[in-house]
Amino acid sequence: MLPHKDDGFVISYKFKSTKAEFAFLTNLLTSYIAQMPDPPKPKQGTVCLFPSWKQLDFYFSNLSPRIPCVRRKFQPSPERLWLESVLHLIRRPGQRFLQRLLLNRLEAVKPRHSRDIVHRVVERDCDLTAAINSLLTDGTLTGNAATQCRLFCDFLNGVEAQDIASIAGHLAKTLRLDQAQVAAGLESFLQQIDLPEIDDLVAKSADYIYPQSAQPPEDPKSILFLTMHGSKGLTRKNVVLPGLESAWLPSQDNSQSLDEKKRLFYVAITRATDSVIITYPLNRSKGDPFNYNTPGRGKVSPFVTASGIADIYHA
Repeated sequence: MLPHKDDGFVISYKFKSTKAEFAFLTNLLTSYIAQMPDPPKPKQGTVCLFPSWKQLDFYFSNLSPRIPCVRRKFQPSPERLWLESVLHLIRRPGQRFLQRLLLNRLEAVKPRHSRDIVHRVVERDCDLTAAINSLLTDGTLTGNAATQCRLFCDFLNGVEAQDIASIAGHLAKTLRLDQAQVAAGLESFLQQIDLPEIDDLVAKSADYIYPQSAQPPEDPKSILFLTMHGSKGLTRKNVVLPGLESAWLPSQDNSQSLDEKKRLFYVAITRATDSVIITYPLNRSKGDPFNYNTPGRGKVSPFVTASGIADIYHA
């Protein structure tokens, strides 16, 4: 395989150990960051690609303390997901599925209570508020469950009416937020509620209302970490494929065909405009999650040699 540019290159390096591989990657990626113009453009950056999230997480945890790195794997907290559900429900009140999701946050409402509520919703073809009120009336819901359900119905009524003061009070208490800021965020949200890009609006509003749940901004010079699957359509100046042993690509996993794995490899190496560097260790240390006996461990992926890429020992 030949590089697209005259001064570009495609090469594979093997190392004595994972420690040596990490040292090389640290120096390499640091030099790539130093070469970026200011301000940087996305296509002039560097991406590290991996066959799986498990590999990505391992290399990220070891390299991110040494160099600026970012991975596109943001896991929102349960509180953030709950808030986004509330915002979607404010936009379109009466959605029983979202009402049911919000009900799950009530600690005193046990599975048996939830079953009674859902059964009443189905039986009477009504929303959660009507179902809960009927269960309160006939005495099925009692004690702490009844108390929380009454407050929950008040909250849903506020959502139905798009009552900013009522909703803000509940959100501020539940998420321990400043009520004035919550109210301001809700007011702005309601003013833009008819915009077509509702998911973007919900995310932006949730960031303002609950700022500690927002995804941290990315350093534009950071090294991007992605899975090979997630790199489709991406273009970067440099592509690095760390830890590309035969054990992990193609691996013994039969969930994908060999042709599909081969296609994934070619997708990865064709993301680069200038250079592709493949690395892997011959030996892994104790505590390394990939240090176990499996076919192909310590050997380069056969897709590398089949592509005519030189595989060189790096001292």
